Order: sequence, then structure tokens, then C-alpha cells
Amino acid sequence: THDIDKDSFRILTSESVLPEISSNVALQLLEHESNTDEGILDSSEPTTLQQRCVKALGESNWTGKENDVDNMRGKLVNITSPATLEALLIDSVSGERAIVNKMEELKVDLMKEKKALEQERELFEYHQEQSRLEVEREKQKQSQLRQELEEMRKQCENFQLKLKATETKAEKDKEELRKANALLEAELEEEKKKTYALRQRFREVESEQHKLKSDSENYKLTIQETIKRIEAITTYDEPFGGCGLGQFVLLISSMSDRKECVQIKSMLQKVIKDPQTYERDILLKMKTNDDATCNESLLSLTSAEFTR
Repeated sequence: THDIDKDSFRILTSESVLPEISSNVALQLLEHESNTDEGILDSSEPTTLQQRCVKALGESNWTGKENDVDNMRGKLVNITSPATLEALLIDSVSGERAIVNKMEELKVDLMKEKKALEQERELFEYHQEQSRLEVEREKQKQSQLRQELEEMRKQCENFQLKLKATETKAEKDKEELRKANALLEAELEEEKKKTYALRQRFREVESEQHKLKSDSENYKLTIQETIKRIEAITTYDEPFGGCGLGQFVLLISSMSDRKECVQIKSMLQKVIKDPQTYERDILLKMKTNDDATCNESLLSLTSAEFTR
């Protein structure tokens, strides 16, 4: 048997292999390889089935000493015909090459998919980085908001303390105002009472003034009437004073009585002009009498002492 080189798929159509297989198979393999892009299958290795097919075809075509094969059970040359081996070999090579071409297409598609996935991965990483930055910004915002909230909470606590202090001060001020109001109300009641008393007193004084005015007018009229009568009495031209008081004229017909009437008339005329004149004259007269009495008492005491 000939050892089959596995380095390249082209070994199936090499000079060392072609004599071992039929010319029909060799021509089909050459035709199939001519329709394939050169070098696309250089790295492929023949499969075990292909190797066995080539070996079986070589055993069936040659009977030389070098190709003697023990007719052992299970040999392809014993269980199938050369035509089947040829078809099997050609179909295996064609199918494998079709699969390889499909694999190359899939490889290209896979590269495209990998490129697309790489782009998607880069886009994902970009979005992930943007999301991370956004998360960091949100964290910073939240941290800033927490700080602002803490500041607001502290300010609120300060405001509450100030409000509580203000309410306490307001309660104290209210209490002081209530006390002051109570005192003012008491003073107001007292002033009302005083005002009422003053009004009552004013009414009484007003009533007394009206009464005094009326009495003064009556007193003035009486004095004027008395003056007229005194004038009638003291007038010599009118017999008996012209007033029908004959007996009274007889009683005061003396000079002393006339003098006293003149004094009374003068006093009454002064009283008409100034009502307080009479009171002043009375007080002055009382003082003069008191001084005279005092002098008499001193003289009597002095005489008594001298007599002793």
C-alpha cells in the first residue's frame, strides 16, 4: 500500500495517487478542482473515508505484490464495488468542498457578525460609560440635594426654635398686656366713677348756679325796691315818702334815722354793683371790732396792774 500524504487536499489528484484510482475518478476530481479557487482547500486534510476509498480503489485496480491486500472482513474492496467507491469518493470530496465553501461564507458572515458585535459592544460600552457618568452625575446631584436638604432641615429646626422662643415671649407679653389691661380697666372704671361723680357735681353746681342766679336776681330786685323806698323815705319833697308808710315815717323822722337810711342806701347800692362788697365790709367791721375789743382788754389789764 502507498502511504497517503495528509498535508493537502490536492494529494487526491497528485501523480502518486492518480495511478491508484480509475481514470474516470481522476478526471472528475481534476475537473472539480479546476472549478475551485486555487489555494482555498490547501489546508484541508482528506477524511478517513476518502483515504479508505482511495486505498480501496488502488487495491481493486492493481494486483501487484505491493498492492496485495488481505481479504479481511470489513474491507471496502470486499463490501462494495469500484463504481460505488468512485461515487462515494467524488461525493465526499464534492460535499466536503461545498461545505468548506459554505464555511468560508459563514466565516465571512461570522466576521461581519463579529464586527457588528464589536461595534455593538463598543456602542454598549459607550452607552455604559455614559450611563456610568450619568449615574455619577445623579449621585452628585443626590449628594448636593442631601446637603441642601440637611441645610434646610437645620434652618427649619432653627426656625422652629425661634418660633418657640417667639411664642414663649408672645405668651409673656400677652400675660403682661392682660395685667396692664386689667389695671387700665380698673383705672378706667375709677375714672368713669369720678367722671360720673363730677358730672353729678357739675349738674348740682349748675343747678345751684341757676338757683343762685335766680336768687341773685330776686335779691337784686328786692334791694332795688328797698333803695326806692329808702329814697322815698329820705326825700323831703314827698310827704310821708310817697309809699303809704305813715307810721314808719314817723319813727325815722329824726336826723339820726335819716343818716342811717343814707348809709343803708349807700351799702345797698354798692352791693348791687359788687355783690361781694357786703361780705368784705362785714369782715372788715368784724376785724375792727375784734381789734377794739383786744385793745380794751389790754387797757383793762394794764389798769389793773397799775392799780396793784
